[in-house]
Amino acid sequence: MGRKVSGKYLSVSILRTDDASPARFGFIVSRKVGKAVTRNLLTRRLRAASRQLVDAGVSGRDVVVRVNPSAVESTWDSLREDFQKSTADGAKK
Repeated sequence: MGRKVSGKYLSVSILRTDDASPARFGFIVSRKVGKAVTRNLLTRRLRAASRQLVDAGVSGRDVVVRVNPSAVESTWDSLREDFQKSTADGAKK
């Protein structure tokens, strides 16, 4: 059973796996968030943020990120901060 953490823009579910494997990320961005251009922009931003975590050496977990409609108004920095805080909080529990 994994952990679930909700932030201002995201809901993150984390499941611990084999510690040797790098972290895997999946993103859920529904139509409620906006049109395709908006959804793709948010997905690209989250992919970049997840790449930063993997490059920093995060491993041994599967992460599913559900984007809330409020993320449309977020900036890159605030979205990345919320993502990093949510994944760190979920890993601690």
